Amino acid sequence: MDLNRKLKQILGNSGLSEDEIAFYLNILKNPNSTIYDLSKRTAIPKDRGYRITEKLIDEKLINAEGNRQKRLTAAKLNGYIDGLMSQGREFYKNAERLREIKPFLKIMENSEENQSIETFSEEEIGEKFVDLSYLNWDKILSYGNFEMGIEKMGIDTDQQFVQRRMKKGRGCFPVFANPGKLSWNIIDNDEKEMRKTKIIYNQKLSDYFVIILPEANTTALWIKDENNKVRGAVIKSSMLTKLHSGLYDHFWEAAKFTKLRKIEK
Repeated sequence: MDLNRKLKQILGNSGLSEDEIAFYLNILKNPNSTIYDLSKRTAIPKDRGYRITEKLIDEKLINAEGNRQKRLTAAKLNGYIDGLMSQGREFYKNAERLREIKPFLKIMENSEENQSIETFSEEEIGEKFVDLSYLNWDKILSYGNFEMGIEKMGIDTDQQFVQRRMKKGRGCFPVFANPGKLSWNIIDNDEKEMRKTKIIYNQKLSDYFVIILPEANTTALWIKDENNKVRGAVIKSSMLTKLHSGLYDHFWEAAKFTKLRKIEK
């Protein structure tokens, strides 16, 4: 399910009204909005907008800065999630679903109109990874902690993806950060699997694994959250693909080909 729809569903199941959800989503996508801005965009009267704003602040969903004309931004969801957990077991599922999507809400800020974000749980990571191989693309770029990704989706899933990629004659150019045993096992098959791998030692990349399909304007992200759980998302966005392609270029230039570093295994 698309992130926007999923978030609406979770907030609705947690007790927010349609107007409150519309206000919150507008604040999330347009940080530093005023109540006047939000009323104009949502067609919700200003007097009701003030009441909604107070409720969203009380629920710890938004923050307000300024005196006369408050600027509103979406808050981190920790406080709201804690509030749901305190209401009893019937809200635990909503809290967990919010934890699943929380790492990706920042992407919704100032996003493109046609952007789509699909999030998935740890259990769905392998399935969603293979789904990427069915998209229309000629090369795959990736960077980050492949070790983290492969631990969750498994070697067999990776081989399914590789077989489809090779069948269509598609190349792969990854930058593996801080490679471990699993990564080196993959690297050993580079030549026969149409892959050219570089490695980089960068602790800042330990909690991320990113796959970029430039021709499909698609980026897949694996992120470790504050509870050390791996969360995933597939984002269809030319703007985000361009951003991560630029980051990839930076890491590719800074990295070393594996053949030069095998001695460090």
